[in-house]
Amino acid sequence: MSLTRRSVLAGMAALPMARAALAQSPMGLARGPVEPNWPSLVSNYRYPDWFRDAKLGLWAHWGPQSVPEQGDWYGRFLYMQGHPMYEHHRRTYGHPTVSGMKDIQNLWTADRWDPEALIARYKKVGARYFMALANHHDNLDCYDSRYHA
Repeated sequence: MSLTRRSVLAGMAALPMARAALAQSPMGLARGPVEPNWPSLVSNYRYPDWFRDAKLGLWAHWGPQSVPEQGDWYGRFLYMQGHPMYEHHRRTYGHPTVSGMKDIQNLWTADRWDPEALIARYKKVGARYFMALANHHDNLDCYDSRYHA
């Protein structure tokens, strides 16, 4: 791409708009009862009434590690020679250098996912809330996102 007078002038004209778009709001953060430190959080935070009154709630860590059904740390231990998960992976999927966690992720589908039935079950046993993992720590979205097929 060659640099022309027109492209330089267009870039210079866009600079003030970019600066304005990136500038922070002069209002700043709203003050609340909790300061950004642990002692303030411990002494000033109040759990919502609905949460304090709930006797049972469920949190699901459902993701690609569910494919081999070997535990939450499968993505780490499948690479550690001598670990039972490494041996399981090697026997079931092949050597981790050829078929690793990136390949397990592609096997994880939600073809039998029935959230309505699950929530009905949870309610039946008295659960008052349910939380599901949306994004795994390895940046895998655990929903139908535009980033992961």
